Amino acid sequence: MWQQLNAHLYFFLLVFALMPLNWLVETFKWRNLVKQFSIISFRLSLLSVLFGLSMSLLTPYRLGELAGRLIHISKKQRIKVLYVNTFSSFSQLLLTVLAAVVVFPFYPIFMSISFGLKLTFSIITAILLLYLFFSSHFIKRIILFINQRLRFGQEVDQLNFNTAKRGSTFLLSFMRYLIFLIQFVLLVYVFETTIPLKTAIIACVAVFFVASVVPSAWISDLPIRSSVAFIVFEHLGYSGVIGLFSSLILWCINLLLPAFLGLTEARKVDWLALKKLRHAE
Repeated sequence: MWQQLNAHLYFFLLVFALMPLNWLVETFKWRNLVKQFSIISFRLSLLSVLFGLSMSLLTPYRLGELAGRLIHISKKQRIKVLYVNTFSSFSQLLLTVLAAVVVFPFYPIFMSISFGLKLTFSIITAILLLYLFFSSHFIKRIILFINQRLRFGQEVDQLNFNTAKRGSTFLLSFMRYLIFLIQFVLLVYVFETTIPLKTAIIACVAVFFVASVVPSAWISDLPIRSSVAFIVFEHLGYSGVIGLFSSLILWCINLLLPAFLGLTEARKVDWLALKKLRHAE
């Protein structure tokens, strides 16, 4: 394995170089949504996003991400961040599902079903998902539902997720997904250069999709992702070890390392205030 890594060191370095771009895009996306009610600098936004990542890895089912991102948000505006963060996460999940829907007809599964039928299913599903995301009525209903369930004040109605805001969020989510995909494919080629590009892309998209829909705590997140990658690559006729190590390195570069950087903000946190906020929710 290490010989392969040394032979394709430039692939590995490129993956590493794309990591800061990944989180810069996420920061820009989150700040673009938050700035409608709270203006904070890009530097503080980046620190908030990284600290949110740190908290997400330290809490079950990543529940701490929201609390981590509140560090530089005024107390009066913190409830709104819940909606913004939910919308931001939903947009990223949408891209993960859309990518899986697009490659579904080409994945060697359900071979008894004709390609045309699978393609029709993919097109209809993709159109439906895009319609739901860009439908203002759908977004408003989600906000109303959450507001009624959690009994928050009516100030959340002032949040603006207009078409332009949703379009920019979708574009930034697409950019971030593309970065993840490029990184994963490059890592696959670090270990195995004979895999056709089409197959590598399909495998990586499948891994992202399955890993995103399986709920996990931080302690099981890495084993689940690695196991999914192993199974997918084995199913496609390649060594599962390729997927396992590629997923492991990707997780360490994109999540573990930035999470360590985000911990530098821990000393600035009013932990008692966050605890009170949690009980209020």
